[in-house]
Amino acid sequence: MDYSRYSIGDFFMDESFQDYARGKNPEAIKLWTGIINQFPEKEADILEAKKLIQSVSLNKVKIDPKQFEEDEKKLKEFLNNHKKLEHKQVSFVNWNKMKIAASIAVFLVLGALFYQYFSGIKTEDNTEKQTIAFIEKNVPKGQKLTLFLEDGTKVKINSNSTLKFPAHFNTDKREIFLEGEAFFEVKRDTSRPFVIQSKNIATTVLGTSFNISAYPENPLLKVAVVTGKVKVEDTNTAKTGNNHAVSLLPEEMATFSSSSGDLKKSDYSSVKEIGWSDGIIYFENTPLSEIIEMLENWYGVEIKANNKVNTKEIYTGTFKDESLENVLNALKERAKFHFSINNSKVNLYGL
Repeated sequence: MDYSRYSIGDFFMDESFQDYARGKNPEAIKLWTGIINQFPEKEADILEAKKLIQSVSLNKVKIDPKQFEEDEKKLKEFLNNHKKLEHKQVSFVNWNKMKIAASIAVFLVLGALFYQYFSGIKTEDNTEKQTIAFIEKNVPKGQKLTLFLEDGTKVKINSNSTLKFPAHFNTDKREIFLEGEAFFEVKRDTSRPFVIQSKNIATTVLGTSFNISAYPENPLLKVAVVTGKVKVEDTNTAKTGNNHAVSLLPEEMATFSSSSGDLKKSDYSSVKEIGWSDGIIYFENTPLSEIIEMLENWYGVEIKANNKVNTKEIYTGTFKDESLENVLNALKERAKFHFSINNSKVNLYGL
C-alpha cells in the first residue's frame, strides 16, 4: 500500500486506521506508528484524520438526510481538491452503494468530516465550535529534525527545541511557535505572512531564510537573516527597552535581551550563529562551563566535571561532524583534564 499518496479522506476510510485512532487494536497501533515513522511528510494529515475520528465519539453529530446530497457533493469536491491532488480521483467510497447500505458509523465519519471543514462540529446545545489542530514537535538533546510544513516551508530544528504549528494554516497568515532554535526556509506567499512567536518576540516574513535562537534558559533571543527581509518585533505591551521593532536584511541579526528589554540590530558571524545547521560546533572565547552545556545538547549526554577542572577557562574552537570523543580529546590538550565516556554519562577529571 502506497501510504504516501493517502489523503485525509483515505485515512478516514481505512478500517485499521480507525482502530488506531480509537486506540482499540494493538496491532493497528503498531502498524500506524510504523507508517508515521516511514512517511513523516504525512504526519499532519494523519493527525488531522485521527482527531476528526476521535471527535466522532465525543460529539453527537446529526445529519439531515434531506441535505445529504448537497453535503456529499461538497465533501467530494473538497477531497478531490485537497492538497491539489488533481491526478488522484476520490474512489475510496462507492457513493451510490453507500447511500443504500451505509452503516451508522460511516454516516458519523462523513458527518464529522463535513461539519469540521464546512461549518464546525455541532454539539447538543446547537452551539458551534471551530478548533485548529496543532502539531507539536519536541526534539530532545542529541538530535535534530528537518520537516516540511503544509505550505512547503522547510524547518531544521536544533536539539532541545520545540516547534508548534497548525496542521493547516489560516487564509490570512501562517503562525507557528518556537522554543529553542530552528533554521527556516520560508515558502514565499505574499498574501499570508509567516509569523514565528518566540518568548515576547514576533518574527514576520513573506519568504526568506533565517535562524532563530530562543532557548528559555538564555536571556538573549537572536534572529539572523540569510536571505530576504525579516521584521522582528517586541510584542510585550509593557516595553521597557530602546526599540520595539527592527527590520533585517541579509547578514544582519536582531538580538533581544529579556532582562533589559533592549532590541538591537547588528552584523553576525555565519559560522557562529548558523553553523549548527551544517553540523558545525563553534565557540569563541567561551568558558568551558558553557562549552559543556553546548556539548550536552549536541550529543545528548550528561557531562560532570570534578572540582579540579577549571570551568571558567575560555576556549575557541571549530568542529564539523566530529564525535564527542574527538572534541573532548582536542579540548583536553589545552584544558588539562582526562575524561571517561560511559554511554550517555561523561566525566571530566582535572589533573
